[in-house]
Amino acid sequence: MIFLNPDDIKEYGFTDGQLVDIETHWPDDDVVRSVKAFKIVGYDTPRGSAAAYYPETSPLIPLDSTALESNTPTSKSVIVKLLPAGRGHESHVADASQHEVGSDWVHKWEPEVEEYMS
Repeated sequence: MIFLNPDDIKEYGFTDGQLVDIETHWPDDDVVRSVKAFKIVGYDTPRGSAAAYYPETSPLIPLDSTALESNTPTSKSVIVKLLPAGRGHESHVADASQHEVGSDWVHKWEPEVEEYMS
C-alpha cells in the first residue's frame, strides 16, 4: 500500500485503489530502483507526501544511504515517482558503485535470490 492525500490522487490522475509502481532515482548513481503493484489508499496525509511500509519499500533505497547523525537507513524525505502498475522500469541490482561495507548478498534484492529463499 501507498498512502496518498485524496486531493493528490485526483491531481495526479490516479484513483483510490489503483495499483502503481513506485520508482526512485538517486543523484549519485544510475540505478533505477522500483517496487511493483502497490495499492493507492486515500489517507489524510499532507499534500505532496506519500507513506508506505518497510521492508516492502526497502528496495527503493541504496544500501549505503544513511542518516548523517544516526547512521540509520534512509527512510524519510525520499522522492518517489508513481506510475500505473506495469509501466515502471525493471529494478536494476545495485552495482559496484555502491559501498558494500556492512552488507552482504542477502541484503541485495535480486529475483533469483528471492526465489531461492522462498
